[in-house]
Amino acid sequence: AALDASNTVYAPMEEVLFKTGAAIADMLNAESAYVTSGCYAALVLGIAAIMTGKDAARIAQLPDSTGMKNEFLIQKKMRYHYDRCITAAGGKMVEVGDSDGCTVAQMEAAIGPNTAGILFFARGTITPNTLSLADVVGVAQRNHIAVIVDAAGEVYPLEHMTSLPQSGADLICFGA
Repeated sequence: AALDASNTVYAPMEEVLFKTGAAIADMLNAESAYVTSGCYAALVLGIAAIMTGKDAARIAQLPDSTGMKNEFLIQKKMRYHYDRCITAAGGKMVEVGDSDGCTVAQMEAAIGPNTAGILFFARGTITPNTLSLADVVGVAQRNHIAVIVDAAGEVYPLEHMTSLPQSGADLICFGA
């Protein structure tokens, strides 16, 4: 009976996404929120959005990112399986530092004319000899580039979900 009843109701998905995003943003005290099928999907969409903005021609051009700022910096010591979100969206990954770590000076020096942003992998604990999120945000803000944070594993304790949006990062992607 419930299945039959649900078949008679229509909900415009764009409206559902907008309203769920607004509700989540309110709960997290964030500027906005968008629900995706998972953190990796959010990362790919975020990388794409950083490269294209609202330019319909550039959006249609992806995954070919020729002519766009398409480079994303990542600390070499913080490489991980899901950092492929950069190349999946058409971006180019630029490793910074080495297997021993990364410094602010190295991150600053790696920024070039095609740098669009920095991907930061938020782990529960700080990886020794790597830049903190605060360091990365500082570098990005000084150089007018974006910071995208993979916070898939940062949903507990729940305070992480409300503190990370206050970090100054441009996009934080959570998983649940």
